[in-house]
Amino acid sequence: AADAGAMLDPNAPLAPLPDIGVAWPDLSKALADTESAQTNAAAETRYGYRIEGIDAVPSPLLRQRFAELSVLDQHDGEPANAAQLDRRAREDADLLVTLLRAEGYYDARVQTSVDASGGKPVVVLSAEPGQLYRFAGVTIDGMAAAGDKAAALTDAFGVKQDDPVNADAIVVGQARLTEQAIGLWDERLSTAAVERELIGMDMSRARRAEVIDEHAAIFILQGALDRLAVLGPPETP
Repeated sequence: AADAGAMLDPNAPLAPLPDIGVAWPDLSKALADTESAQTNAAAETRYGYRIEGIDAVPSPLLRQRFAELSVLDQHDGEPANAAQLDRRAREDADLLVTLLRAEGYYDARVQTSVDASGGKPVVVLSAEPGQLYRFAGVTIDGMAAAGDKAAALTDAFGVKQDDPVNADAIVVGQARLTEQAIGLWDERLSTAAVERELIGMDMSRARRAEVIDEHAAIFILQGALDRLAVLGPPETP
């Protein structure tokens, strides 16, 4: 037994302690793994992309518009790193959702993934269009004031109940409605109104003949604009 009164030598090594210790990592290997991960993230490679899930959408313009606006399509075949691919995929997923909503698919969702099974990475946009929304009814403000021309204006607008809620159809309908409203304006009444106005200004017959066409054109344009203001934009549910 050790002498209880013996002095301990502070410089003496500790006796081995069983089952106590820490396995220190190989710092050189850890550093190499980190550098390898950073290199892979920054490495650039050529890629492709494809869209899935929109074949049932009956619009030939959907893919065309996507291709015109897509950042993936703009850089298709060019080298890109992982961060660039992720950013472009997310931007194009948002773009595809916007285009689908313009077609009437307001519940559309798009997921992104990368398919590397063929060696070359392919960004995949998987779309779920969801339900196609349709108009429960279509009302054009001010149509009652159009009198017997209301039917022609309604036909010109063209969008009817149960039609898909399609942004293109609305834009085209508004353009046709504008054209029809201007075309239905009676130019003879405009000339007569301008004639009365010029007479009221005490303008000579010769002078009236010189300026009446110009004033009538202005009157027609203003009248058409006033009519469109009365009709107002179409209301959609």
